[in-house]
Amino acid sequence: MERCNLILRCTSVVVLFSLLAVLCVQPVLAQPQKVTLYRWVDELGKVHYTENLEDIPERYRASAVRGEFTPSQLTPTTPTPTPPPRTTDRLELLNDSYYLEEGFVHIKGKVKNGFAQPVAQAKVKVTFFDAEERFLMTETTLVNPIVLPPGQTGNFHLIVKQNPAIDSYTIEVIGKP
Repeated sequence: MERCNLILRCTSVVVLFSLLAVLCVQPVLAQPQKVTLYRWVDELGKVHYTENLEDIPERYRASAVRGEFTPSQLTPTTPTPTPPPRTTDRLELLNDSYYLEEGFVHIKGKVKNGFAQPVAQAKVKVTFFDAEERFLMTETTLVNPIVLPPGQTGNFHLIVKQNPAIDSYTIEVIGKP
């Protein structure tokens, strides 16, 4: 009987220490681990992230910004539902992107007609800047389709010769009913 009580007491002590270990370690494990990333911007204004400073082209390393993020900050969140279409009484730039190909910069995007009437010959004006944000040049292109009905979207594609001085660009949508 005495041996049985000793085993029972030893088992209770082991269970108690195990429980304490779990309770002490759990808050540490519950804390999200942080990830260190470097943020840098290329010559056309596109933002990049990397974990390794050596992955950044040498000319951008001095301007790279180091930051710490939790995995939840890096994981895309569930998008919010798109609100119903509304009239904005303007042409709206919905998105744009760029890529370099064979010595040319291609800028593509989508425009939406927020007017209650059709817009004929909607245009986008792209203004290019250098690293010091000095004006370099401006180019325009038409939105396709040439007549954009109310609430509808159109696409644009601008192609300009690549200039090593180009660091960023802005887009302005032009047109009225």
